[in-house]
Amino acid sequence: MKTRIFKKSLFLFTAFTLSLSLLLAGCSNNNDSKNAGSQASSPKASESAPSSESANAVPEKEVHLDWYYVGNKEEVDNQLISDEISKYTKEKINATVQMHVLDWGSFNQKVEMMIASGEKIDVLSTGSVLNFPQMIAKGSLVDITDLYDKYGKDIQKYMPESLIQGAKFDGKLYGVPFINILGSAYGPVVRKDLVEKTGFDMSTIHTWSDMTKLWEALKNVEPNFTIKTSDNVSGTVNFLAMGYQVLGDGPGFLKGNDNLEVVNPYEDPEVLENLKTTREWYKAGYINKDSAVPGFNHTAALGENKLHGIVGQAKVGIESEVSVGIGSKYEFTKAILRKPILDTYSSYFVSTSIPRTAEDPDRSMMFINLLMGDEYVQNLTNYGIEGRNYVKLPDGRIDFPSGADQANLTYNPNLTWEWQNSYIQLLNKSYPVDFVDQLKQYNDSSEPSIALGFHFNAEPVKNEIAACANVEKEYALGLFMGAIDPEKTIPGMMKKFKAAGIDKIIAEKQKQLDAWAAANGKK
Repeated sequence: MKTRIFKKSLFLFTAFTLSLSLLLAGCSNNNDSKNAGSQASSPKASESAPSSESANAVPEKEVHLDWYYVGNKEEVDNQLISDEISKYTKEKINATVQMHVLDWGSFNQKVEMMIASGEKIDVLSTGSVLNFPQMIAKGSLVDITDLYDKYGKDIQKYMPESLIQGAKFDGKLYGVPFINILGSAYGPVVRKDLVEKTGFDMSTIHTWSDMTKLWEALKNVEPNFTIKTSDNVSGTVNFLAMGYQVLGDGPGFLKGNDNLEVVNPYEDPEVLENLKTTREWYKAGYINKDSAVPGFNHTAALGENKLHGIVGQAKVGIESEVSVGIGSKYEFTKAILRKPILDTYSSYFVSTSIPRTAEDPDRSMMFINLLMGDEYVQNLTNYGIEGRNYVKLPDGRIDFPSGADQANLTYNPNLTWEWQNSYIQLLNKSYPVDFVDQLKQYNDSSEPSIALGFHFNAEPVKNEIAACANVEKEYALGLFMGAIDPEKTIPGMMKKFKAAGIDKIIAEKQKQLDAWAAANGKK
């Protein structure tokens, strides 16, 4: 087995680890709106497409699979790669495959319309990119529990059982989670060359306020130094960096990982102090004032020396991901404020599913098994054809072909996170050769959430959640960028939150969490 990985682009780093509120952290507004309480309508695979084939036999009937995923654009070689996939899958599972990439702006709407109208989708990227819990609740996705057990044998060689258990809704599996990190760490990711100029010891950063001395040092060696703290309409990613855990849609988080009390972070004196610190960063010129402007391209800004760091995910390999995303122009380093915690949301926030409109769910699962468990398919879909789209280096890592770069490659989707198996992915030259060993160490250090497996059913308070989301849209970006004074702003914001029903939401979360804890022997 080759244990190599490639890259994600910085766009995905920001759009996925900072935007979701970073698609990753945007769960506070878009996820767990309804848990599996309404999942009875979700079709089981055996009901949708009975199969008499054994798990290892090649089916007699050929099937064409339409695979939809979200991305930046359709690559020049997309059809060529689809054809190459089909040559392999025809032999392995008697199926041909057509790739369909939908852009970020239209992905949710198009997919929901396609499924509602009965249009054929055989394999689909879900999780954070597609309102996963809502789709389960509406019966849009197939229950793949039995299919995964039967046809997912190659994936199961690498899949941590804790990830599968966390991804289940009422004991049922509706998507195969990507195989990478077990939970996310959070902290600052900044230009390594600038840090080296300062001589600053990144290991001294443990709290939000600790970053102030780093920003001061970096500003001294780079007068134009700026960072990006948030570009989202909620404070989720910042709360995560401050040690909180997400509990599904709407307000209400866990603080730390040693109790099951649902709290409102905006009422935490420590959060207020952190926001006051952020305000001082803004006034000192550390925070890029353009970073919240619609259309601001943080990838380009990092590559053009106009932005020098981001506060967000600090998981293993993030330094290389950011570097690769800007064509390896600069190297990056990080500090960790919050160690990795595997929570329920992290278990499913990137998943691959089978919609109810799939022609043959059994065959769809066979393809997912190849996509995430077969080294050839994993790397063909991520990087294209060796010699044409990438070349292998003597140490086994990969690079652009001679004369090619990130701008002119004919297949460079930068979507390695979307159907990722880190243990069989090729490794870009920007990554250390021992990256997989580092990943294993990181995952070994990850702590399971005290609430792993809990899914909040937001239906009883959906109106209050919508009202609170509007309040947060009004204030969160300014607060977490430091553009507004938290001491003057939070009292008025909290009055609006109270009027919108924040206390009712938190009480409902606490009620459901207590019931889940009692049923699962948690204290």
